[in-house]
Amino acid sequence: MNQYRIVINCMDGAGVPIKPIWYGKAKDHAKAINEAINSSKGCGWRDVAIEQVQVKMDNPEATA
Repeated sequence: MNQYRIVINCMDGAGVPIKPIWYGKAKDHAKAINEAINSSKGCGWRDVAIEQVQVKMDNPEATA
């Protein structure tokens, strides 16, 4: 699984723009983005948009 850092643009409950960062592991890009969006909406934030996605690829050969 790869490690992801996703920067999100959204609004909090009062309508103030915020930029939370989601950190997590996922098998692919789409699953990481979906997890970040679901996590943001679960916090009650709205108008969720992905600004940036960074990935650190796992290298199983390097852990030998």
